[in-house]
Amino acid sequence: MRLLSLATAALSIFLAPHTGMVTRPSLALIDRDPIVLRGRSFVPGERVRVTVSTNVRRTRDVRAGSRGGFVARFTGLLVPRCGGLIARARGSSGDLATLKIPLPACQPD
Repeated sequence: MRLLSLATAALSIFLAPHTGMVTRPSLALIDRDPIVLRGRSFVPGERVRVTVSTNVRRTRDVRAGSRGGFVARFTGLLVPRCGGLIARARGSSGDLATLKIPLPACQPD
């Protein structure tokens, strides 16, 4: 009986939900024209440098909010019709999030 109790206790530890899960920073494309990116899970209040590369390269410095999120807008920059996008967000703490949207298979006009 005691062995069964120990086995049940050990199993419950492995099956219990992890409340202290670490969430990695992420970057998502919100709009394509102009390019708007949303970052999440950065250190609250940290400075984040966001770089976007399409047919040109642009950089913006933003500050993460109290929940670790931000929105970076790149006015005058859009994802080309037959082009891809690479974006990186690096926080001052060293956190890094990347987003890659590959080149689409475009048909000639």
